[in-house]
Amino acid sequence: MENKIYLTVKEAAVFLKVTPSTIYKLIHHKVLPYYKPTGKVYLKVEDLIEFLEQGKVKASWELVEKEKEVSYV
Repeated sequence: MENKIYLTVKEAAVFLKVTPSTIYKLIHHKVLPYYKPTGKVYLKVEDLIEFLEQGKVKASWELVEKEKEVSYV
């Protein structure tokens, strides 16, 4: 995607490894923000990365570190 800031629906689908239909569903359900300046839908790469990171499942070592932080407080 050669460092683009905005992607089309098709490019966003490739980026997330889903179908364009899935992107449209995520947009419809207001899960993904989008831009539509000329009637064509664009998605910001930064927003797609944030969407991916929201689904992070912590590794066991991260949970242990968090427990240590809490016990020190």
